[in-house]
Amino acid sequence: MASSPNSPKANSLSSQGNITPTNENEGMLVELSFPVLDYVNEIRFKHGIKLEEYNRYRNFCSRKLHNLRKQLKPAPSKSNKYVHEEFPVPLNDNRYLEILTVRCERSWSHGMDLKSKCETSTMNNNRGRHYYMRKFGKAYRLSVLLLEYSQKYANNKTVNNAKVYKNFMEGVLRYEQERFEEAHQCLSAYSSVMEQKLRAISREKGSEGYAAQVSQLNAMVKMCTFHMKVIGKKISTTQTNQHEDINAQLIMVRKTEENNYVVYCRGVAVPLESQLLPQKILDALDSIDKLHLTETLLSSFNGGEDLSRSLNEEVTSKFTKQELLNNYDEVTSLFNGCSEDVYSELMSNIENQDQVRKLEDSLRLMKSLLEVEKHLVLLTLTLNELLCEAYEPLPNSSEGMRYANILKQHLASLIEDPTLGTSFLVPNEVVRTVNALLLSVHSFRKGDLKEGMSLVHWSNSRSMMNFDTPERQKNRLLWRCIVSFSNLQAMCSLVSSRYYQRLFALFAREKESKDLKEDEDVMDIFNIEKNLVFCRPLLFDLAFIYYEPPDLHTGTRFKGVRNILSSLWN
Repeated sequence: MASSPNSPKANSLSSQGNITPTNENEGMLVELSFPVLDYVNEIRFKHGIKLEEYNRYRNFCSRKLHNLRKQLKPAPSKSNKYVHEEFPVPLNDNRYLEILTVRCERSWSHGMDLKSKCETSTMNNNRGRHYYMRKFGKAYRLSVLLLEYSQKYANNKTVNNAKVYKNFMEGVLRYEQERFEEAHQCLSAYSSVMEQKLRAISREKGSEGYAAQVSQLNAMVKMCTFHMKVIGKKISTTQTNQHEDINAQLIMVRKTEENNYVVYCRGVAVPLESQLLPQKILDALDSIDKLHLTETLLSSFNGGEDLSRSLNEEVTSKFTKQELLNNYDEVTSLFNGCSEDVYSELMSNIENQDQVRKLEDSLRLMKSLLEVEKHLVLLTLTLNELLCEAYEPLPNSSEGMRYANILKQHLASLIEDPTLGTSFLVPNEVVRTVNALLLSVHSFRKGDLKEGMSLVHWSNSRSMMNFDTPERQKNRLLWRCIVSFSNLQAMCSLVSSRYYQRLFALFAREKESKDLKEDEDVMDIFNIEKNLVFCRPLLFDLAFIYYEPPDLHTGTRFKGVRNILSSLWN
């Protein structure tokens, strides 16, 4: 009689894991969803792995297994009698996948506990090493079983999580077996996913657990690399004959003769397993055309006066800030969807993780450029509003300060980019100038005239900077950002020249009403250096009576006296 495909004889891995599927077909087939990696990270961090308390973590796994089995057990049984664990077919509850995960974690933690005791022993304990190697092997077999059940009854996200989790258990086993080449490949794949998880939730609560895993994995990968170099083996990496082009587009999608889409990252083709991801990336790239404000209007303006007049006629009279924000948020949401699919591709496409990781970095860079462009447009419109508020002597500049601070944060990360970092050095100085101008208005509103006058004097004294504008065809988003920064500088110069006279009048009026006891404050505000002059004090004081200070930048004493006398007669 032929055995059924779900019987223990047909499934050797199930028999190795002491789990037998039953033939209960009651209920409808439901696709399970269980976040294996997030679940493992959470229970490890909360129950002892942070401090390497493997015995404590193993005890937690035993208690967790007891509770899960008690919840799923149809009838009570004797506690002193072994009961073979049976899973229904098909699986209809996520707790069955949780049981496999916790069993795998218990075997792994037991092996780590035995390994730590064996390494601290003074004698050569070959029996102890054989014992913890058996535990690591059992953990690996259970991870393979978890992957098989996930492929049958779970969604793609759970399958990808199970694949990555199996790589970790296999990497640990191969590392202890001193098969360092296989261990390096498995642990590197798992480490790449953990680093992506850490970047995605860098500010959330679970990031500390992922950071601990990444540090532990890096140590194991370095040890594998060391042993591979000692025995003369090269590290196997996926190499392509294509070379990156720095001047190429960050991401580009082309259609082949077979009507298939190919994604290029800086001129290099990225092999993808997903058939829908290239189409999603193409839709996200095409959605940038909706942002025609920066593309057509802001790139055609010349000078501050023309920019202010055109903004009032073409932008502020037709669009509101909320409408502009909605357009940018719509485009950004498409790129966020692409990033999630790339994350799934990173877990499933193990052989091409390097290329997929570069695609992920390019998507993150494009989202940063879109955020910079959005806040540049909003900041330019805010400065234009300061010009239009003629009736109020000191308008509120808090909104512009918020946009400027957000821009500073984005620029700080973009400057660290090895390819585009130098392009944002001049824009960073422009944002500093705009921030100083807005802070000066805010200081005058608070009553801090000294701070406000020094800031506006510093921003007004800065000269116009030249931008190295890239070609539009090579890097479209970068070109849009640089053009927006150029317009922001022109608008800042116009606002600064207009508000400098107004703020200086307020500062002088306030100083006239009070006694100037400390002239050094005024000299510090306007960056006036107090140099000693070789002349008589009487002549020096007489020269300042007529508010015509002489030119004291002379080399000798006699020239200084001659200039003072000529200024008196003039």
